[in-house]
Amino acid sequence: MAPGSQAAVLLTAWLIVGSAVLGLFVGSPLAAIVRRVPRGEPLRLGRRGSIGASAPLMGVTAVVFALVAAWYASAEAVWPGSGSAGGPAAESGVVAGAWRATAMLGPPAHAVGWWLGLAAYLWFAGAGIALVLIDLEHRRLPDRIVLPSLVAVVALLTVSSVLGGDWGRLAATLGGSAVVFAVYLGFALAARGGLGGGDLKLAPLIGAALGFAGAGALLVGVLSGFALGAAAGLVLVALRRASRTRAFPFGPCMLLGAWAGLVWGARISEACLGLTYGA
Repeated sequence: MAPGSQAAVLLTAWLIVGSAVLGLFVGSPLAAIVRRVPRGEPLRLGRRGSIGASAPLMGVTAVVFALVAAWYASAEAVWPGSGSAGGPAAESGVVAGAWRATAMLGPPAHAVGWWLGLAAYLWFAGAGIALVLIDLEHRRLPDRIVLPSLVAVVALLTVSSVLGGDWGRLAATLGGSAVVFAVYLGFALAARGGLGGGDLKLAPLIGAALGFAGAGALLVGVLSGFALGAAAGLVLVALRRASRTRAFPFGPCMLLGAWAGLVWGARISEACLGLTYGA
């Protein structure tokens, strides 16, 4: 295996393991957020809660964070062809190995930007878990989660793009946020109450995450959200759990659709282009 490939494999492995461990730590305060925020209670994240009560969400968050790290490492194809990390020869073990793999990403600014992009998607995933659980139970998307997440994710992706010198990606991130908000705003006006305020505030957050990943992710992510929402609505109407006057939680559909776009958007768009322009 070439040195560059070895570094890529090493970094991917540590990303997955490290992100899973991070998910375990994040799961406990996330459980507190899910319990307290819908009730308007102070978070008090410094206090230790019941590990038993938080354990299921800790496990879910660990698995989700590991999957996000695996996706991000494979989606961000930034591995150079040769492995001239140049770290101190005397260093060995976990720290040195992780440092060498990080150095493979290129100039220091690009490497920092790459890690900030990962942090943005881990935040997006963690906030998404909380929002899905809250929306399913309380049928609302609290501003205390959506708005700070919007600011944090957009800021992280913006700095990531700037450090990487990728101004096109920066424009796609900010433009995607604006476009998805406009799409959902138009849908809300046309549907006359079909979307809640929380859904509209969630839209620019989803748009930023999708725009950073590319046009294919943006298109597939938005369409998947609407498709999942339509399918869920039909099922709930058939089960008499929803109607034209009784809304259903649309936030989970938006978020699941967004991740479908992030994971499969590029492949689906390439396949569609191949069918359209192929021989």
